[in-house]
Parts: sequence; structure tokens; C-alpha cells
Amino acid sequence: MKKINILFVLLLTALLTACIGRKLEMPESQKEYNEFDFSTVSENISFDVQYSNTGVDAPVYFEVYDSCPVENGSESGNYVKKEGLLPIFTSFTDEKGKYSGQVSLPSYVEKLYFYAPQFYARTLLTANVVDGAVSVSDDASASDIEVKATTDNPYYSYMADNLTDDQTKGRPDNYKDFEGNYWRCWLGEYDEYADGAIRYACTDTELLPKNVGDKFLTFHEAINSVGTQKLLNTEDFYMAEAGKLVLTFLGANTSFNNSLGYYYYAEGQKPETVQKANVIMVFPNTQDGLWEKASKGSNNDAAATAGMTRNTSVKLIYYPNIAKGSTEGATDVFPKGTRIGLVLATNAFSHRVKFWGYRSDKDKNNRSATTPGFTVNNEGIVTEDSRTLAFRIDEDVFVGFEEYEDDKNYTDCVLTLNSFPSNALHTAITLESDSLQLKSESVNGVYAFEDLWPYQGDYDLNDVIVRYNHETIYSKNMKVGESFILKTYENGAGNENGLGVSVIFNQDKGLNTFGSMNCTIKEAGSEVFKPLEMVYEPKNTDGNQGRPIFLVTDNVKKDMGAEYKLSFTYNTPVDVSAQKPLTMDIRPFIYRDLGNGKRVEVHITNDKPTFRFDTSLLGTGSDASVPSNQTYFVRAGNYPFAIYLAGATVDDISELLKRENEMRPIDQVYPAYSLWVSSNGKNNQYWYKSTEAQ
Repeated sequence: MKKINILFVLLLTALLTACIGRKLEMPESQKEYNEFDFSTVSENISFDVQYSNTGVDAPVYFEVYDSCPVENGSESGNYVKKEGLLPIFTSFTDEKGKYSGQVSLPSYVEKLYFYAPQFYARTLLTANVVDGAVSVSDDASASDIEVKATTDNPYYSYMADNLTDDQTKGRPDNYKDFEGNYWRCWLGEYDEYADGAIRYACTDTELLPKNVGDKFLTFHEAINSVGTQKLLNTEDFYMAEAGKLVLTFLGANTSFNNSLGYYYYAEGQKPETVQKANVIMVFPNTQDGLWEKASKGSNNDAAATAGMTRNTSVKLIYYPNIAKGSTEGATDVFPKGTRIGLVLATNAFSHRVKFWGYRSDKDKNNRSATTPGFTVNNEGIVTEDSRTLAFRIDEDVFVGFEEYEDDKNYTDCVLTLNSFPSNALHTAITLESDSLQLKSESVNGVYAFEDLWPYQGDYDLNDVIVRYNHETIYSKNMKVGESFILKTYENGAGNENGLGVSVIFNQDKGLNTFGSMNCTIKEAGSEVFKPLEMVYEPKNTDGNQGRPIFLVTDNVKKDMGAEYKLSFTYNTPVDVSAQKPLTMDIRPFIYRDLGNGKRVEVHITNDKPTFRFDTSLLGTGSDASVPSNQTYFVRAGNYPFAIYLAGATVDDISELLKRENEMRPIDQVYPAYSLWVSSNGKNNQYWYKSTEAQ
């Protein structure tokens, strides 16, 4: 006991020296404690997510937000993602568009926003948390994803060269004045009473692309893995040898009813402008009816004007005498040395989505073409900005169109172009399918620590503040790795505190589940992560801590403002759509070494200390831990030793970082805190999101 008493004296002296001016509580015997655990997390919320309105069997990546993550684009009316906003959860559905699982959420969340960036899924869905469960669906029935059978009136593409005199009278002036030829409708007829549904779809099974559902996911992973700017088209497609071509419509995410055509020219004989290219109509109306501005399927503005179904393929035809206006010599084989281009005419189908109606200011010259220098803006002026991206993955050439330049996601019309033989068609950019990854960073929250444990401090909860974000790495809708990103913030603590983390698994797995682990640091003011050596303490089954431990730094002040990134790679990819997929998490804590192989640690309420923690300090000072009841780091009163603020952002904790709030207890900075505590977390769960009394 004498040795322990000496240790107490040394520890108390250090604490007094480090924190002069703070009120300290002298050691006491066992005492009552506040049984409220100060948790800001709602555990095991049941998620039932269904995207059944995609028209294709393909996994859907979705992000969950606690506030609306999008706003309407000024030109197209499509949703545009807000910058700088991070989700609180991400995952994939299975190939049928379904996800079912248990999710932890910030307790303050009452309404959730589901955002799907893929062109083939509903962009925004909303749902409320009801009795510990969330159920959300795009509310589709089978009839919602079928092309409308008939309309009351005939409709047509303004770009078509075979309109009747009565039809040309209704063509807006901008199309009537279109320079050069209109588009030739030589591939076959389209149904004017079915919003341009084509009657010449390819039925040759040998020419149809295989595993079409996979292509939707592949396109999405490619543009997220590489970035749209690196995939912008720089040249037209080129036939390196003679072959057949099949164009497949994957889908569209737009409020406009556009027309799509193709053209070709011999190498070195490029037309001067898109207006002088001999364009052949492929799809008079690329609206697939699945664009959704409203939140309910019954209010789908685009459904009534759909002219296409997803996965529709068309075999392209080469007309050697097209310049003479003749179909003579037509063949399905494109000669070696031929360049092929595609062009999208915005809002060119006469039956418009109700959202826009027949507004004349939208009936303009806007054209997006794959040929550099062929894209034309609404004023009819050539723009050098590319509105198309194109790339090859395996046997598929993917093409994505942007009709305007507001959202720049290049999903207003998405296609694949396949050649037979497969290597006949060349494009400027080729990607390896195995290298595609989707990285998604989400907000977890903020850890705030008082560092005087086991004694009472000033409870401004800012001695060590750590923001905690989480990055998940997906490949082919499987989780292949994840990173935990910790950022420290300036504080007024006198102690030199270390930062450690314990690793938590939801299954009986160890670090051997992962192929590799590394830690990097991005110092304050830097943009580059550099390797960092950590101290690894393996799982200790003999102690009271069964988790592996990593000591990130022994003094957060050495690199204040730094970001620490702990990255793990799985040996075997994890199916996140499984009923109970493998998940892992970390639990940060702060510590100080005592010099005898033991250390002082501060954890959030009821989090077990590590096996190197000096357990003789439990129950001393203000601490009222009862290890036999699995109760740790508790005390009497309304303040915890440490707290995790789930879903908190840097803006939310800005008050904790202000010098004028140093030594001000948390309830003086956030007035709603007290009622939250007195109600055992049932009321004012949003307390750290506002400094106003609630």
C-alpha cells in the first residue's frame, strides 16, 4: 500500500502542476454515480432499404444524411450534390436493390435522407426513424418501369428529317433554323404514339452485351474511382479494323426528353461542325421515365413521357453513300479507319416532361457531341468544354453525356458501345476493371475528453478534442478496406496526453482477417499523408481488455491539428449487403504513461480500459467505477469524464474551441445540455448542434 500511496502523491503533484487554477476533488471512497451513460448513439436501428425502380438487376450504392444533401440545378432541374457535406452512413444493396441490416445512428436523428449518386437509382429518398426502425423505398411497381404503351397524341423528334408538313409547322424556330441536314431516320420506324419507342431494337443474341446489370455498377465505380475530369472524351471512336457496332442504352438521369444520333467519317475527313455531320437517328427520345424530382413514385414527372427502356440495344448501320442522301450499299460492317461520333440534342422530343412543359426558352440549339469542337451551347456557339466522357473497360466502351454544365455528373444519357470483334473499336482511355474502387468518407462524430481523471476538472470538455471520420473502400460492391481518420484540435490542456484507439469487431475476428494495416499522418497545413509508426499492443485475453490496441501518438500537442489515418485492408472482400456483414470500429481514448509499465487512461463512460491501465486508480478521486458491474469511468453529477458526440461536425464543436469558453462547463456553453442529462438522454438529443436554449 505504501508504494501505491507514493504513486498517488506523484500523480496528484503532476496534475496540480499541469492544471493550476482548476478545481480539484481530493481522493474519496466509493460513491454513488450517475447511471446515465451520456450516450449520443442509438444502437441497432433496423434498416429496410429498397431500390426496386431501377429497371435493372444491379447493386445500388447509397449514402445516408441527417440533412438534405442536394439542391436543384439551375438549368436541368436535376439534383445537384451540395459541396462539403458528408454522410453519416454508406453501403450497397444487393443486386436486387435491397439492403437490410442494423445501423447505429446519432440519437438526434428523426429524419434521414438517402442519396444515390448512380444515374440508374432514385437520387433522393427520405424516411423517418420510427420505433427504432427505418423503412424506405422508391415506391415502384412493375408498371412504373415500363414504357408507356400509348399516348393520346402523336409525338416526334424535332431532329427527324421525315416529319410531315403539319409536324414541321410545330417545330420551334431554333430547330427550324438548324444548319445543314436534319437527322436521317434510316434505321427504322419509331412509334409516335409511344413517345418515340423504337421498332428496330437489336434482337441478335450474339451481338447483345452480356451481364448488362454489371455494367451499371461498373460505370458508377469508374467515374468515382478515376474522376470525371480524367475521363473526358478527347477524340472520336476509331475502327482499328472492320467490324459491327451495337449501341446499348443503359439509362438517363435528366428532366429533358433528348434525342440521340450517331455519325461517322473517314480518318482525316472530319466535318467542320456537328451541323454538317450526316447524323442518323438512334433514339428519338432518351427519356426512360425514371427521372424523379418528387419523392413519391406516383408523382413521377417523367413517367408519362418515357420513350426508352433500359438495356435497349440497336445495331448501327454504315451507309457509304449517306452524303448523297442514299441508302445504297448499306452494311452492318464499319470499314477500318472509320471514326464514329455520337450527339445528344437537348429537349428535342416534342412530348416534354411536365416539369418543364413547353417553355420556349428551353427550345434551343444545345448539342453535346463526342467529337471535340462539336458541342454547341444554347446560343448556338461552339464550346470547347467537353460534355461527354468515354472510356473502355474490358469489352465495353462507356459513354456518358452532360446536356448542360450544372451538375457535371455525365449521366444525362449513359450508353455502351460494343464492337464485334471486340478489339475493333478503339477509344483514348482504357481502364482496368480490377483497379476500380469507390471511396466514401462519412462523418462519425467527435470525442471530447477531460484529462484530469480520476479527479474532477472544469468540465469544459476540451482538453483533448478528436474529430472521427470513417472512409470505406468498395470494389464491385464489396468492402475491401476501410480507414479511420482522427483529427486533433487546439486545446488548453496542461498535460501531455497520448492518443490511442482500441479496435472493435462485431464478429469473432482478429487482425488476421485483414491483409495489411498502416498508419499515416497529415500534419497541420499539409495536404500529404506520410507514414507514421504506431505502437501496437496485441489483444490480451488475460486482461480485462480483449481488443487490439494502437497508440497513435504519445503527445497530441506535438502535432496539434494533424490528421491520423489508420487504414485496414481485408484479405477477403466483405459483402456489405449480407444479413450480418463483418464490421469493425475504433474507440479512441487518451492516456499518460506512469513510468512503471502502467498508465492513466480516459475513456468514454463504460468503455473498458486497456490491460496496461492502472486499475488501482478506479474508485479514487471523483471516479466511481464498479468493475464487477462492468461500470467504468463514471462519477456523481451531470458531467462525464469523456463524451462521444455522434454525428457532430467541426462547426458543431466550434464553441468548445474558443478561448473565451476555456474553463466554462459544457452546460454553460450548450444550454440544452442540462435537460438532456436530466432526462437521461430522452430530450434535447440535438443539444450539441445548437448553442440556443431548446
